[in-house]
Amino acid sequence: SLAAMSAEPDAKRQKTEAETETVETKKEAPEELEKDAKATTAKPMKPEVGFDTSDCTLNAIPSLGGKVLMPLTDGGMQYLIAGARANLGIKKGRYLYEVKIVEQHNPSEGMGHNRRPPVPRNLVKLGFSTQEAPLLLGEDGQSAFFDSEGFYNAGKERESVGGRFSHSRDQSFGILLNLDASSPNKN
Repeated sequence: SLAAMSAEPDAKRQKTEAETETVETKKEAPEELEKDAKATTAKPMKPEVGFDTSDCTLNAIPSLGGKVLMPLTDGGMQYLIAGARANLGIKKGRYLYEVKIVEQHNPSEGMGHNRRPPVPRNLVKLGFSTQEAPLLLGEDGQSAFFDSEGFYNAGKERESVGGRFSHSRDQSFGILLNLDASSPNKN
């Protein structure tokens, strides 16, 4: 009978939907292993975190009291990589810093009639290094960082961890270093 044939797929469909709902309810969010740190009564860090010119490449200019970094882009400088290191080191605990891109330059130089100049490649690297490491992350084995190409770099190893991220204006990025030995998520 036609009614029996049309009822059978509905019954199967209902069973499949019910099974899907059961599977979805079993997928609960994993328990967060990292609990918030207790509020501290300690005094804020001194000196205030920022950038000193002595810990910047020549084409990275700290401004606004060391809170903003700006690369030089005149006279071919846009083809050089700029790097900087914060003025405060860390030894224990958890530290997060955020970076916000406030403007993006794509300068080029006129080279004549039909010749196109090389296009400067914008690249962002965020991470941590030792005090002895070069200012450009990844030049030796004393740094760990993420780059805008979607790679995590530690020592001399490079691992793809995701797609490229946009480094366009008003985009913010954060990176956390967890040196808390009692933490289940320590780095």
